[in-house]
Amino acid sequence: MSFASVVIVSAAVLFATAGSALAQPGGGGGGRGGFGGGRGDMMPAINGRQVDNYAKILGMTKDQKDAATALLEGYSQQAALASKTMRDQSDKIRQEFQDSGDPTVWNKMRDGMTKFRDDRKKLDDGFMNDVKALLTPAQAEKWPQVERATRRDQTLRWGRLSGERVDLVQLVDQQKFPAATASQVAPVLAQYEEELDGVLVKRNEVYEGAMQKMMELMRSGDTEAAQDIVKKGREAGIRVRDVNRKYARQIQDILPEDQKAGFENAFRKESFPDAYRKPYSQRAVEAAAGFKDLTPEQKEKISQMSASLSKDMEALASKIATATEETEMNFDITQMMRGGGRQEGPMADLRKDRRDLDRKSLDALKKILTEEQSAKLPERSEEENADGGPPGGGRRGPNGGGNGGQQRNRG
Repeated sequence: MSFASVVIVSAAVLFATAGSALAQPGGGGGGRGGFGGGRGDMMPAINGRQVDNYAKILGMTKDQKDAATALLEGYSQQAALASKTMRDQSDKIRQEFQDSGDPTVWNKMRDGMTKFRDDRKKLDDGFMNDVKALLTPAQAEKWPQVERATRRDQTLRWGRLSGERVDLVQLVDQQKFPAATASQVAPVLAQYEEELDGVLVKRNEVYEGAMQKMMELMRSGDTEAAQDIVKKGREAGIRVRDVNRKYARQIQDILPEDQKAGFENAFRKESFPDAYRKPYSQRAVEAAAGFKDLTPEQKEKISQMSASLSKDMEALASKIATATEETEMNFDITQMMRGGGRQEGPMADLRKDRRDLDRKSLDALKKILTEEQSAKLPERSEEENADGGPPGGGRRGPNGGGNGGQQRNRG
């Protein structure tokens, strides 16, 4: 089997595992504009937060809510068991590929994931039908709103274009607007829910069809046809993304002046979570600014450093967001294959610039602090270590020292 065929086989497997999603993992995208996914899609599709939302939409009584919660417990146990079985099977297949090098073993992954997704859909549908049976006729009339909310919860995450995965209903809820503002935003959100659902249904159909076509291409190694599938998937994703952007602007326009900037920033960060993720150095500076044993000189230096670092990181974040979208719009599967899947060019350079700024800023902070104060800095998270730590470095302590263990450098 040719290298091209191996890539397309892998793409087919990724389609199956992600429900035909686009690009790399991330809150709102930030990938390459191709197709991909991960194990997060094997998690139960329905959770307690969603059931709470259903209860709110439908105006459930306490008894109805308790009954729905009991149904959720049974559903969650079955879903968790199915997910574990699929994960174990996936691990076994990956090990088989490592041992044999035979790419045809991925057919087992594809078939297993297809069955898993079909079985889980039956499980999801069964739970929803059981909940619907609890409702009064008046409540049942609101069921389409529940279906739209469920579709957003379960399938927006398939998207990988920046801004495609944003749920404005959740984003507005997170802003905790005053009642007067919320009442003005509500009609716009109602329109958004309906318009988004229409394009989301069509996008999902494209993704599902693309999965099947990718599977057909795995033997032929037809990269031109594969790129055409990527293009059509991207166009479908753009329509979802553009609905999000359209209604985000409408919401921002009706907000009071003192709330516009906050909402705009929240939407931008939700659209480009990787670009606007706070690096470890900023978190360390914020923590240091709160130390009670700082001298006046230290306070002044940390304050100046914080302002400068925020400005520099914001500028880099804006550049990364722009480069991210350009990469997504220009993604070509044949170029990816020629490059062996490596990320090069402006995006890689900007990520390196961010890592360099993160390290230099942390070094500068530790020069301001005493050894005892530096020891009080917060631990790096795994994500911060992977993004800002040294290539191949292990977990870092508060002073930046490793304590063993390998951590991939994702930048």
